[in-house]
Amino acid sequence: MKLRNHILLWLLAISLAPLMLFAVLGARYSQQAFLRGVDTEMLAELDRLAVKLDEAFAAPRRLLEHLGASPTVRDFGRSLLQANQEGALSPGFLRKQSGLEEYFVGLQQLAGQDAELRLLDAHGHTIIKASFGRAEHPRLESLLPYPISEHEPEPGLLTRLKSLPGDEVSHLRLPFDADQDRLALLPDSVLPVTLANHSRIYLALRQFGGQLDKLLALAPRLRNARLTLIDPEPEGGQGPILLYDDATGVRFGNGAFDRTAFSPALRTAIASTPEGVRHIEGDRLYLREYTPFTDRLSSWLLVARLDQNSLLAPFRQAQWRMAGLIGLTLALSLLIAWYAARRLARPICQLAGNLRAYAGDQPLQPDFPALSSEVGALQRAFREMIDALEESRARHEKSERQLRESARLASLGEMAAGIGHELNNPLTNMLSLARLIRRDLQQRGASTEDIDSLVEEVDRASRIVSGILNFSRQVEPEIRPIALRPWLYKCVARMEEQALASGVELDCRPGEDAKFRGDPFQLEQVLINLLANAIQASPRGGVVKVRAITANGQLVIQVIDAGEGIDPAIEERLFEPFFTTREVGVGNGLGLSISMGIVQMHGGALELRNNPGPGCTAEIRLPL
Repeated sequence: MKLRNHILLWLLAISLAPLMLFAVLGARYSQQAFLRGVDTEMLAELDRLAVKLDEAFAAPRRLLEHLGASPTVRDFGRSLLQANQEGALSPGFLRKQSGLEEYFVGLQQLAGQDAELRLLDAHGHTIIKASFGRAEHPRLESLLPYPISEHEPEPGLLTRLKSLPGDEVSHLRLPFDADQDRLALLPDSVLPVTLANHSRIYLALRQFGGQLDKLLALAPRLRNARLTLIDPEPEGGQGPILLYDDATGVRFGNGAFDRTAFSPALRTAIASTPEGVRHIEGDRLYLREYTPFTDRLSSWLLVARLDQNSLLAPFRQAQWRMAGLIGLTLALSLLIAWYAARRLARPICQLAGNLRAYAGDQPLQPDFPALSSEVGALQRAFREMIDALEESRARHEKSERQLRESARLASLGEMAAGIGHELNNPLTNMLSLARLIRRDLQQRGASTEDIDSLVEEVDRASRIVSGILNFSRQVEPEIRPIALRPWLYKCVARMEEQALASGVELDCRPGEDAKFRGDPFQLEQVLINLLANAIQASPRGGVVKVRAITANGQLVIQVIDAGEGIDPAIEERLFEPFFTTREVGVGNGLGLSISMGIVQMHGGALELRNNPGPGCTAEIRLPL
């Protein structure tokens, strides 16, 4: 098989396999992530519904507590006790009873039109009853001195009432049936009101669930979920019952038990998963356990039900779109692979041509874009080899220039030494004779202006000769350990007077203390020379900064001035002997040359460069 066909098949495999894997795993992951988000959202909504139900159940409790603390109710309770003790009604009893009935009717409106509010005496007899927005006046005769509103209670009721904690709302089912066709699915809320001598009366509130139906009807249905409330273990057993259900229309207010809407799968889910997420019968169920009455062991299940097929319909559409995209990608991959196979040989041929061109010292042609990583790596390796060879050639040429410069400086040093020695003695004699002549003129009172000028010029010539001799000596440094901070502060202190005279501030920050090895006197000469140059280059009011850091096994000392910087035209001549930019008579142009020689004898380097802003930086790098 041809190389082009091999490449074609491999490119197809490389491009399609990850795409198929990404399509399958990506679709599955995105679907699972979507379902996790929906699960979190639905369970959070059930939690919010539970909070609203708590608020709804707190209302009747607050109503009963309000009534239990009412002076009107407690006063009527004392009248009931007095009537039981005396066997007769006290004056005003009926008036108090009538007023309390009207009060109950008004408060009963707060609990809902379908609620029943009762006041029971200490024996469990219904004395006052307000139901469905009206009061039912006592009309049944009894052995008590006052009439009752309902039949005599069953024998066990009083025992159950006495077992309730005092002045605390409890929940139990009272044996009162106001409507045989309408059952109360909720237990009665009962508040024992403790009077004098630990006697009690009882306030009872029965709700048929109309308020809860309204609350649940207004609750949000995220993603068109169907809401269901289930009592999994109602009193009397016989299996779970529906309290509220969107699908079947069951409501609290219907007053009828419904046990027919539970499939075996749903019964299993209710029994095995009190909370969480289940997937049954093509639906996704979200269950939250809810305890409506803290004094009872029973709890309800809040259930939100979603049709999983509808929920995942967008993902099925996305899968079809993904299949179409894969087909389109396959066609494009075939085209691209064919094109790539044809072009793969072109950069290889170009690379071979560049190899021949470089061998013949001819210009190289630009590389063609490589369609193979191996060919691209080969092109990069070739370019890196060319760069390395050019860099090596540049280093070699630089070394040759340095050798030539060193030889030139050595020759210049020998010549300077000879000239210096030849000139030094005549200059010394001239200076001595000039001073004698000046002293003789001073004794005779004649003018010494001309002879003073002669002394200054001879003195300047002597300094030039001294610099030439220093440049030519190349004295070996006496290497010893040097503490950086004291040595640096000492050098800067020697230049303080010159800086003060020039109106320049010296800012020395040596950083961390370090030790290095070198000749402290020769290196001091280098640093003082750099400081003198920086002070002369900086304007009045400027700051010359001295910094020292250690990095990569080197000590770096920087002298940063605030002058105008280095003219690029003279940058290459800065270290040439006798080259200076100062006025005639100021400096001899040997300072940087001597400094460079000292630093190089210490195995270091001296560099001058312009700053990004004003001024330039002189940098000494010495090995630690």
